[in-house]
Amino acid sequence: MVKKGDIAVISAIAFLAAMLFLLPFFRKSPGKTVKVTVNNKVFGTYSLNDDRTVKISTENGRTTLVIKNGAAYFEGSTCPDKLCEKMGKLSSVGDTAVCLPLKTVAEVTGQ
Repeated sequence: MVKKGDIAVISAIAFLAAMLFLLPFFRKSPGKTVKVTVNNKVFGTYSLNDDRTVKISTENGRTTLVIKNGAAYFEGSTCPDKLCEKMGKLSSVGDTAVCLPLKTVAEVTGQ
């Protein structure tokens, strides 16, 4: 017969096992570079350690990628919805911001 104490121990073990399984998904590695592609072609790869602004012009408009304090973000985009700017600062491996009207993607990598 199962007792209340047994259920508590089994629940605690199940919880710990789930946390150990999920932990890698919550831990993000800090990025080293941001790769920018325009129209599926590499526009440039930039270190997140070097503060700079990158002007990007396409046939559909312009935007600026700002790299500052180990993070990259879009600003001053001429696209109508400005979703790329609303994606915020990118600093961890896998962080991505996309500007569909300008066909521009910024992705943080660990290389």
